Amino acid sequence: MSQAIKWILYICCISIGILLFSKIWIRVVIYKYSKIPTNRNIISEMFAGMILNMTVTQNIMIMSCPGILTDNFNPQTSTIQLSKNVYGQASIMAVAIAAHEVGHAIQHEEGYAGLKAQRITNPLTGLGIITTSILVLIALFTRDNTIINIAITLISITILTRAMLLPVEYDASRRALNVMSESGLFTKYELEYAHRVLRAAAFTYIASLFDVVLKVIIVMLALLLAGSNKKKT
Repeated sequence: MSQAIKWILYICCISIGILLFSKIWIRVVIYKYSKIPTNRNIISEMFAGMILNMTVTQNIMIMSCPGILTDNFNPQTSTIQLSKNVYGQASIMAVAIAAHEVGHAIQHEEGYAGLKAQRITNPLTGLGIITTSILVLIALFTRDNTIINIAITLISITILTRAMLLPVEYDASRRALNVMSESGLFTKYELEYAHRVLRAAAFTYIASLFDVVLKVIIVMLALLLAGSNKKKT
């Protein structure tokens, strides 16, 4: 086994470890703070609606959506969708997640450049993953260096676009904590708990990034092994 392949295997193991730890930690934090109600029994969508009325001129509808941690803001339909464990709930977790989506709505209202870039790159990311998968399969059969280079380039672009999500999400969480604090409805302990929830939620994007990195490592390993087998033959 070559030194390059050994290093890739080491990095692969580390990436798997980080990915698993992130997913477990996120679920533990989300579960913990979903069981702690707000002192004033504030319902997530009610708080979100109140903040939207004060900060956003556009009429945004708040609705529920299926799934867990599938919460999102859609500027095209002017909707904030809250997942089933957030919508209608009065927990610290629910209010913090709802406030985070309001943070995205405020970004949109202010013309935040990072959010605009995210909306453009999101479809490209999905297309890049599909195209890369097809190219990798072709490369494994043909051993064509040009196709391999194109696949690696597309993978690198995919990682870059995923990484671009991080500052956008961090900014939305910062705005969420600000509106929660400025509302005067939460204690300092509740704000600290909300901070922990949003920090864990941000890790979903870090985990997503490592997921892509892991796929890259697997692709590189497959290509290296294919190249190694070709030399032997």
